[in-house]
Amino acid sequence: MACQGHRIAGCRPDGRLTMPQPKKAKVLQTGRNANTPGRFTRLDHTVQDSLAYRSRTPTEKALLIELIRFDKGDNNGELYLSEDDAAARIGIASRKAIRAAFSGLVDAGLIVMTKGAHFNVKTGDGRARTWALTWLFDYHNRKPASNAWREYNPTGKEALRAAKAMKVVKQYQRSK
Repeated sequence: MACQGHRIAGCRPDGRLTMPQPKKAKVLQTGRNANTPGRFTRLDHTVQDSLAYRSRTPTEKALLIELIRFDKGDNNGELYLSEDDAAARIGIASRKAIRAAFSGLVDAGLIVMTKGAHFNVKTGDGRARTWALTWLFDYHNRKPASNAWREYNPTGKEALRAAKAMKVVKQYQRSK
């Protein structure tokens, strides 16, 4: 790709446009990166390959990702997310769909509610429900991971969705 003139950033004297190269992370003696660019969302492959996860709808998976984003490593069990905020974050207008997504994740054993919602009409104070991811330690209740998602056995449409997804996952694993 040629650039016209030399006023464009990345334009070489011969008229070609260069792309900036990403910086390589400096590796410490411990094997960890010294300058990690930012936080990330961790979802273990064991969870992703489970029937509980594979049988979820796209809305439920998107909601799960939003809940995981709130996890800082020491606050599982105190992940605050209201239905309204969840709907806005995912881009869904229907509270009914979000309510169903929360319910589906609870039924599959991927999340559990640790505190119910609360609203005081007199003071106007409110609190959203708090949630825990079941494959991580629950700091709020000081309980180890329940891993309830491992025992989930889908039925009906969920079983069909999971079977189709698991078939594709197994085909990919065999081809590696």
